[in-house]
Amino acid sequence: MRNLTIFLLLLGLYGYTQEAFRNKGSLKIFENGNLAAYGNIVNEGHFSKNDGTVRLNGRTTQSILGNTTTNFGTLLVNNSEDIWVDTQVTINKELIFSIGDVKTIRTTPENQMTFASGSGYVGEGNLKKIDGYVLAQEVINFLFPVGDSDELRPLLIESEVMQANAKCAYFFENPEASLNFSTNFSLNQKEAAIDRISSLEFWVLEGTKNSRINLSWNARSTMSAITENLESVCLVGWSKSEQLWKRLDTENVQGTLESGIISVFIPNSDAFEIITFGSSVQPVTSLNPEKYLVTPNNDGKNDFLIIEGIENFPNNLLQIYNRHGIMVYKKQNYRNEFNGYTNVNSAMRRESGLETGIYYYIVNLIDSEEKVQGFFYLGPTK
Repeated sequence: MRNLTIFLLLLGLYGYTQEAFRNKGSLKIFENGNLAAYGNIVNEGHFSKNDGTVRLNGRTTQSILGNTTTNFGTLLVNNSEDIWVDTQVTINKELIFSIGDVKTIRTTPENQMTFASGSGYVGEGNLKKIDGYVLAQEVINFLFPVGDSDELRPLLIESEVMQANAKCAYFFENPEASLNFSTNFSLNQKEAAIDRISSLEFWVLEGTKNSRINLSWNARSTMSAITENLESVCLVGWSKSEQLWKRLDTENVQGTLESGIISVFIPNSDAFEIITFGSSVQPVTSLNPEKYLVTPNNDGKNDFLIIEGIENFPNNLLQIYNRHGIMVYKKQNYRNEFNGYTNVNSAMRRESGLETGIYYYIVNLIDSEEKVQGFFYLGPTK
């Protein structure tokens, strides 16, 4: 511990002139320990079993480099000029977004941000996300905080059994003209059930277990370019074995062509190289729409956000965020009473109705130390 204390004092003397912190030996940050870095981190030794916090506080772009995996206990990103990852990085406890993106190099997907079993993240938003590849280890449900340089475009996976590894990235580009893949994902190579396919964006999802996938679209998705009918919206995947686009089994579609949410079931999430939005030749029948829709208009249907089974976990904490990552609702011991109104002063005037759109929620089950994540579409509050 003495060596760690001396190091931190020296680091403080370097301040913003620090060019890089290089580790060529063995470094451990103990619980309650803090390391503030203002330059690059270069790991060429052992940087593992860390329980403390590393803060990336640079005023210019910082990079995490090295020839061995860099393991963080808690990593706090506080750099508006972003963090570049050009090595394998693992989060063992928590990734905290204060400001700035974490970017990985998309042409080397093995250099990813990895969330170890039981770890997570907080504070994500349009300016605070992972722009590149994310790997989640030993998860059943996981909301990937992925996006591009401009927007958070998360993907929620709900698996029937534990996934040893699930990997995801988002691309705001034409899948037919991507420079990041050797495959030509021709939009004309599709099964007969598909009408049109988005040429604007797609996701990579790698896994091996039966899974439900939830994705949302917004104005930038330009859904009106592929369909005029909400009921025709679907997800399509590029089949690795057949080398063509196939329609995925839709369970639920909610929203408008401007913004909405879709849920599909995939028997094997590793069967498709990429996934994007499409439209069906025939309208898609949605199942169980109540699960993802809140319309608090006092008509007795979907007036509240219902989280099934929450009554079995009375010691819980619910937090709801808008698509910008701003918390709009917080409730200790939630009892299915959210009806579209904020109770957080920082969001807008307290007790005001929230605008229509997509919202994300996190439920911490305090006694079991579990976390449930998801998102829903909020309709008009009047």
